[in-house]
Amino acid sequence: MAEQQSSIILTVHPRAILHDPQQYPKPEEFKPERFLKNGALDPTVKDPDSAAFGFGRRYVHSLPKTLLENRLPKLLLLGSVQEDT
Repeated sequence: MAEQQSSIILTVHPRAILHDPQQYPKPEEFKPERFLKNGALDPTVKDPDSAAFGFGRRYVHSLPKTLLENRLPKLLLLGSVQEDT
């Protein structure tokens, strides 16, 4: 008996995940405060990076390095600004 191979292709739509009103109320509005609770990141809100940058075999493996490289110049710039008193 010959084995049959499956020809199912599973497609994931990041936009549909990131615009799910159950996860992100009013997803069409820009509301960065939805990720905060009492001035800190809210751990109950799903991290949008997982959908935006892929997962499984399609995960962007250089993402942590990329995010660090993007944050480092900003942190250095903020650190060089002196507050006037």
